[in-house]
Amino acid sequence: MRRIFNIIILLIFIATCKTIPKNNNAIENVTNFKINKNNIDKDKLREHIKALFTLIEKKIVKGDYKAWYNLISRKYKYFLNDPANLKKIAAESDYLFNRRINLTNPKDYFKYVVIQSREGKSLKFVDYEYVNQYHIKVICLFDNKDEFVYRFIYEENLWKLDR
Repeated sequence: MRRIFNIIILLIFIATCKTIPKNNNAIENVTNFKINKNNIDKDKLREHIKALFTLIEKKIVKGDYKAWYNLISRKYKYFLNDPANLKKIAAESDYLFNRRINLTNPKDYFKYVVIQSREGKSLKFVDYEYVNQYHIKVICLFDNKDEFVYRFIYEENLWKLDR
């Protein structure tokens, strides 16, 4: 009797489970797609670039430093790990200077520059500019008024945010 009850419960469980359909429009491999300008539809490339932009922005909005840091280029990391560069950024920023915030590492830069610059503001994808198969510029609109350009570089088989 107990076995029949367990089988009935299992059948009810299986019957009520829902599978989530795969979104056929979703972009897979957002960071490691290769560009062959001659073999890719312009709209499809735009979708990929927008998905890449969205991925980076989601990491920033979440405050996910590790993910953001893994998505920046070697050159960008080198720049952010140079104390002289961080000191210069802090000195030239009214926000940081007035609050006596010293940047000592890339995590400080992420917290006090990247995150703070977006607080209460939005960064929207507008378009992209194809430079070559390894470089793309993403044109954004910052807070619905100022144009901003993200630069991406394809290195180590991944698209990364560049300086």
